[in-house]
Amino acid sequence: MLEMNQRHWVASAAMEYEGNARLDASSLTVASWNLQADRCKPGHDGSDRRGVETCLQQLLREKPHIIVLLEMQRCKRQLRQRDCRYCAAGRCREAHAEWADAVLRENGYDGDFHRARMAQTVGLYFREDALSCAADNGRMLFCHFDARFGEGMNSSKGSVLAPLRHRATGLVLLAVATHLSVPKLPDGALDTSKPLGELVQLRRKVEDVFVRNGGALPLIVAGDFNSVPSSGGEGYAPPHVYERLNEAGRLGWGLHSAYASVLGQEPGFTAWGPDFLGCIDYIFFSPDAFEPLEVLGVPSQPPQDEDAPPSDHLLMQTRLRVRRAIPEANLGTGINSHKPR
Repeated sequence: MLEMNQRHWVASAAMEYEGNARLDASSLTVASWNLQADRCKPGHDGSDRRGVETCLQQLLREKPHIIVLLEMQRCKRQLRQRDCRYCAAGRCREAHAEWADAVLRENGYDGDFHRARMAQTVGLYFREDALSCAADNGRMLFCHFDARFGEGMNSSKGSVLAPLRHRATGLVLLAVATHLSVPKLPDGALDTSKPLGELVQLRRKVEDVFVRNGGALPLIVAGDFNSVPSSGGEGYAPPHVYERLNEAGRLGWGLHSAYASVLGQEPGFTAWGPDFLGCIDYIFFSPDAFEPLEVLGVPSQPPQDEDAPPSDHLLMQTRLRVRRAIPEANLGTGINSHKPR
């Protein structure tokens, strides 16, 4: 299987120079995986959980400190009518998000998935032995993208946010799991206005966290952004979302990509399908607070049928080193490296 046997960790130049001894308590492993909801697979009806089980088995073997999950499938009947008797009994074959949540909690993770009416939802989890929730009330935060704020169009996507304290260093960071919309209009025309509008809404949520904190926090932002890193020619939307996350300035986020930092460029692909092959999954970080040490390598070509991968997206994984413990308030890192007004 592609995910199990053909991928190896690739070290940064700094990591190769310093050696594996630097993988110590100051490092964090971050994983992000679009699970590909079963109902989105050709010929499937949403009742087959084997793909999700395979994904979680691999993640639990590797035990990353932060796990971002996309397309966590939920029961549509329960979401729409609230009367699925199988969900009530805890044995619904379509409620994969609830099942995955329970498995992760049984294995030492805290966190949650977005529980709004999203049929394929977003989850954010963290290892309790290494991280704790830094919010005073212990709660996570959720962002459901829609058009109420004058940005973008109605959306079935969203984000989960968690202020976390790294136990080994005392660093307080903001972890963000997000899934943005495909850059297409209803008529199929390529257009980035919808995911850009969602990114604006997410930024407002992040800056609200900064205000409550009294200053900016280092960021780890991971997920499926549905944006290629550079102009991909005919059939590919412009890389506006990717550029916005990387660029500095008033509108930019000023983040770095873990894979581009280690490999020198983004992978050739992270997702594939009958009409698409491209890089749309990323792990971004605040460069003032973190240094990328390694990334899980990407194969040179997508899997063939006989490889039978559990998802049509690759598992993205990186190890980041905390540069220093940063005070919880009045920080000079994060979006634009400024204290929000």
